[in-house]
Amino acid sequence: MTAEHLRARVVAVKLKRATFEVVQRQAVLSSRTNDASVLTAAALRLLRGEAPTGPLRLLGFRASHFEAGAGADDTTLAGAGQIRIDTFLTTASSSSSANTAA
Repeated sequence: MTAEHLRARVVAVKLKRATFEVVQRQAVLSSRTNDASVLTAAALRLLRGEAPTGPLRLLGFRASHFEAGAGADDTTLAGAGQIRIDTFLTTASSSSSANTAA
């Protein structure tokens, strides 16, 4: 998002349980951002609100309602990839520990 000069206004998480029950939640941020820590914190708040228990088949994170900032071009999200769940959870755990200590 930063490389593409995009800022998101909406953050969403999607959970699919082992029973195939799907839960989706989203939050509108107070202002558009491309700050990973702000987006991660919002996603974690949504995830904690659901307090998932038991095995999950899928955990997804989405940012949307983009606004192009200065320097943006028409190739929005060109080459965008996905983050692995273990990387997200490790980052989330570190972020949560830092927030608890503060």
